[in-house]
Amino acid sequence: MIRMFQSIKARLFIFIFVSISALLIGSGFFVYNEVKNMLIASVDEGLHSDIQVFTGLLRENRGRVEFEFSEVVSGDYAIPRLGHYYKIMSSGKVIAASPSLVDPDFQFHIKKDSSSFQDENAAAFTSDGPDGEPVRVIRQEIRIFDSAVTLIAARSVAESQAMMHKFRIFLIIVILGSIGLIAFAGLAIVRQGLKPLYDFASEVKRITHQTLGKRMNDEAQCSELKALSQSFNDMLDRLQKSFEAEKRIVSDASHQLKTPVAVIRSQCDVMLQKSRSAAEYVDALQSIKTVSGRMGEIIRDMLSLAQLDSGVLGPSRFTRVDLEKCIRDAAGLARLLAQDKGISLSVVVDRLPEINGSSERLIEAFLNIIENAIRYNREHGSVVVSASYSDGNAVIKVMDTGMGISVSEREKIFGRFYRADSAGRLEGTGLGLSIAKAVIDAHGGDIKVQSEEGKGSEFVISLPVSAD
Repeated sequence: MIRMFQSIKARLFIFIFVSISALLIGSGFFVYNEVKNMLIASVDEGLHSDIQVFTGLLRENRGRVEFEFSEVVSGDYAIPRLGHYYKIMSSGKVIAASPSLVDPDFQFHIKKDSSSFQDENAAAFTSDGPDGEPVRVIRQEIRIFDSAVTLIAARSVAESQAMMHKFRIFLIIVILGSIGLIAFAGLAIVRQGLKPLYDFASEVKRITHQTLGKRMNDEAQCSELKALSQSFNDMLDRLQKSFEAEKRIVSDASHQLKTPVAVIRSQCDVMLQKSRSAAEYVDALQSIKTVSGRMGEIIRDMLSLAQLDSGVLGPSRFTRVDLEKCIRDAAGLARLLAQDKGISLSVVVDRLPEINGSSERLIEAFLNIIENAIRYNREHGSVVVSASYSDGNAVIKVMDTGMGISVSEREKIFGRFYRADSAGRLEGTGLGLSIAKAVIDAHGGDIKVQSEEGKGSEFVISLPVSAD
């Protein structure tokens, strides 16, 4: 479980780290490009304004286009290689060029075309200047005085690129620092967030077969783990119930089988001490057969009870059951025993609805109760089995005319291997009523007994009838 939580922590941390890192890097690229585009747009707007100024300085003289460069010859355009350039051509010939350009025939070649404004007669691009420096260039074609004129304005962007380079380094440092900080903080948050899981796993690890009664404290768990804690406690309840059933069956088996095994062994020892007649061997074998038969009954009933204790019988395995048929089948199986004992057995069953349950287990429960009523009956007594439907429950009654049960024994008769003092040497394993009660409980029902000593007993079984 610890390894599972470590895997969860690693995956969660990687997911958070990668997501935030990608977000930061993407945001950095976006901000960098936006700032870069803003700077380029600013330069382009300035150059476009210069082009508009140059256009206003064009004049016609005797059919030729002239440029009044005296207006702009001073300033940034007058200093060679300063970073501000212009060139004006008419019909392919240079009519004016800034002194800063030095060589009027210098050509600006497109290195990267990226216009920042919409003008079908103008083109903006990046090129190399006369000094090899990066420049931003705008080239515009116009027609004026019936002549095709080309205006070119350029401006150095070396300082802008240097600034963007510093800005890029700054962003990288900030992003890497933020990623490192996020990695540290994310690891701390994930570790703190998974601490309840580690605590939960540690508590689970301390629960062993020797401390199976220990339970997780639901209230002490965080809200996310409460449901898991409750489910785990439910699982522990089932495991503990199964282990206790296993311990009980081992204990019961060792206690109940000890006497029959001792009887068989003593019979064998006695018969092997000296030679015996055939009749004596037959009697000994008959005794061993009887005792071994009783051992078989005990083992069968103990296994049946162990299965019920383990929770193998539950709603998930239920089907629609004809309850009336189950009662009649159980009475039919008990009829031979009733005849041997001279007991009158009668069945009075109204029409009953079907219920959700196990027909095999219900027949076993009814049979155990009916056989118990027959065994503990008086000579030539009677057993009446009746059933009816009332208030959403099927009510089954088994009434006998037997010896009855004292008040002090009524709460004990459903215990394992309990036999009333009045039972004497009557046959039986002492598990029949325990099995019957376990089956009825598994079906969500209830079983009660009403009895009067010397007059008989009445077992009343109530089973809920649920909709299909």
